[in-house]
Amino acid sequence: MNNPSGTILKADPRLQRVAWVTVTVLIGCGAFGILFLREFLAHIEALTAHAPEERIQQLITLLKILLVIKGISFIGFGTFSAQRALRTIHTDQFPPPGTRVIRDTLVVTGRAAQRHGKGLLVLSVVVITSGIVVPIFTWRMLDMFSP
Repeated sequence: MNNPSGTILKADPRLQRVAWVTVTVLIGCGAFGILFLREFLAHIEALTAHAPEERIQQLITLLKILLVIKGISFIGFGTFSAQRALRTIHTDQFPPPGTRVIRDTLVVTGRAAQRHGKGLLVLSVVVITSGIVVPIFTWRMLDMFSP
């Protein structure tokens, strides 16, 4: 790390609270989603004896909805990460100037910051690509099973 001064970026208490609230809300949404899916799958199970084609179609529709959500979230996260990577590369500092952090973080500058930025940029491209390719590929596979 090219940081002879050993600068430490202090944690932002407000951002820490926002992070805790966000994680709590996401856990709540996940729990609600699991409960909803259990009810939905129980409903589909009840259709098995009467209308198996309808059951398959409802499952495919559910999977397609989940694919769209997955794609949007991956593209959003990848875009955010790519912006952070580009800022790191342009400013030659990680985390970039003006960044708020949730824990005390050592500021990295120079070649090490460039490596951080380029590595994050590569991972961002992988995440964005998977957010596009995987849902499209899976959607087409599901269309093959449609009645």
